Amino acid sequence: MFILLKKTDEYKGILIFTHNETEYIIENCNHLNKDYYFIQHVQFNINNINRNKIISLHLMPQYNVQYNNDINIATNVLIYKKFYYKMLENDKNHFISLLQKYNINIEYKNEIKIIDFLYVGRCNDLKKTIDILYYFIYIATYLNKKCCFLILDQKNNECFYKKKFDKIYNELNDNIKKNIIMFDTSKLQINNNKMFFGLNLDEVCLFYKNSKIYIHACENEGGSRSIHEAICSGCYIMVKSNMIGGGLDNFQNECQYTLYNNENFKEQINEAIEKQKKYICKEKYIKNISEIYMLDILLNIIYNRLNYSNILEFNKFIDICKKNTNYIQLKMAAHDLSVPWYIKNELTSTIKTNEQLNKFYKSL
Repeated sequence: MFILLKKTDEYKGILIFTHNETEYIIENCNHLNKDYYFIQHVQFNINNINRNKIISLHLMPQYNVQYNNDINIATNVLIYKKFYYKMLENDKNHFISLLQKYNINIEYKNEIKIIDFLYVGRCNDLKKTIDILYYFIYIATYLNKKCCFLILDQKNNECFYKKKFDKIYNELNDNIKKNIIMFDTSKLQINNNKMFFGLNLDEVCLFYKNSKIYIHACENEGGSRSIHEAICSGCYIMVKSNMIGGGLDNFQNECQYTLYNNENFKEQINEAIEKQKKYICKEKYIKNISEIYMLDILLNIIYNRLNYSNILEFNKFIDICKKNTNYIQLKMAAHDLSVPWYIKNELTSTIKTNEQLNKFYKSL
């Protein structure tokens, strides 16, 4: 649940909740509808979207849009502003310092970007993280390129898939490991948790900005935040040729990416390496996916569709809302773990219990 706008005597407020919360919110919070507009955020490629009439708007990627109150904006196109392709003077030094802070020391070439291939995300079968590991083993062994994992979760450390992943990695010889940086937040005791029990977004940005190629293996992604974070950060992209769910919808043209599958990945990795050498990110590539551009568009739509124009001047509405929109890509997806109703050790702050609901009410 995300409180975009608190209600006053002058106007209704705005609550944005995820599709995972919808049924619970409708069942338990119906009475709030007289003081708050309800907006549903649907990030994934799902069937049977709840379209209860008390929900004023549905925010979602293009492939789910069907009706007049469906808006083609979700968190995958509200990428945090610091995921930005122009390298700042200290981005490399800050990245190296971050690694060293957690006792990760790497050998690197004197290049602007010191990571050749990057993966960011959870370690599970949906994300095909073990596939990525096998790609990285090949790249590290035969191409002598630097690869990096940023594994962003802790809760599933004991699951079979994660154990298998760890076993494969741990059995690698040191020469291969030298080229595969393993930044696994579940093993580093990181305490500033704002996202999947991992690093805050300002730190995650540094991984992308210091990487040349982002490789993605998920085959049913929905509107992918990680792909868009990589684009905004200036990475060249490798994605599965059979990926469904809208993950490629916001590419401007084919010069930005290489398609691959498990059979041809060796050839396609070489293609990506060559194409990345000539790749230059352009501002137009991020205009439809970065909050720098898309946040004002979203607030403009909400302002007009919910008839705030009859009550508030536009600039005043924008100013009030923007007090609450920092890290909106986390807040709208229930990935803000700093809210009072967050349950310790859960992956998200999704509201699903009465105790959480009572703490949420106190925040209104």
